[in-house]
Amino acid sequence: MNREQSLSSLYKALPIAEDIEGTRASLDINQFFTYIISLLVQAIFLLIVVFILFVLNGGKGSITDNFLQNYLISLGLSFILSKIPILRIPSRLLSNYIGRYTGQSELIQKIIDFERSFVKDSGLPLDLCNSKLLQKFIDYINTYKADNLKECHIVYERELQHQESLEKYQKLEREIRDIQSRLR
Repeated sequence: MNREQSLSSLYKALPIAEDIEGTRASLDINQFFTYIISLLVQAIFLLIVVFILFVLNGGKGSITDNFLQNYLISLGLSFILSKIPILRIPSRLLSNYIGRYTGQSELIQKIIDFERSFVKDSGLPLDLCNSKLLQKFIDYINTYKADNLKECHIVYERELQHQESLEKYQKLEREIRDIQSRLR
């Protein structure tokens, strides 16, 4: 692949990679809210169990007297029950229902479609589906550091190795300064 073909592939791939990253960010936010809703439902369930334990206890004392004890019992029971695979099904069903309601499956399908488009339209492997990486490769070709994708990859690997070496050197410098300051 020559310089022009490489640039063409990279320019085709860049907007698709940005779309994938944006959709993944939306999915992450979506999954976070699904997790929070699931936690709230579980907390409500635990409070109901606490109340049931209070009623089964004969309602002796006030609910606040036995609340902590009942809540801890509920937490213990929920932990034990969460380890039994068949009892995890309601939690999974709830997560799936919330996921369907919030459109997670559509976002996942959108990511899959974008990834297929990335590979098909740009001819690049999915490993390169990162907008920052693609922009670096474009810069390498535009500044004549590389003439094709293979050379871009080599330059990028060298930069990573250089950065890693620099970080190790800086860490050693800090350790030497710490040792010197302790010796004084």
